[in-house]
Amino acid sequence: MKNLLLSILTGILLAISWPTYGFPIFIFIAFVPLLFVERSIRTQFQYTKWRFFGYSFFTFMIWNLITTGWLYYASFFGMVFANLVNSLLMSLVVLLYHVAAK
Repeated sequence: MKNLLLSILTGILLAISWPTYGFPIFIFIAFVPLLFVERSIRTQFQYTKWRFFGYSFFTFMIWNLITTGWLYYASFFGMVFANLVNSLLMSLVVLLYHVAAK
């Protein structure tokens, strides 16, 4: 439950730091809760890659839905596809960090 809340917090902090209407200074602390999740998973659980991938995907999906929700007005399928692919690509990058940190 704690990891889920930290993932949600990361997604919200990333959305708040979006430069269009947000406060860009939050970008410097936005990834800290996700890094706590990564460390917690790395030290406590088995099958850590899939577990961390799930949390990071959820984090980036929250961020993408908040910041690019306006794509719904262009095309619902386009918004869903863009959010899924973008979240997948971002999650793969932090998954590489997780593998390298192990």
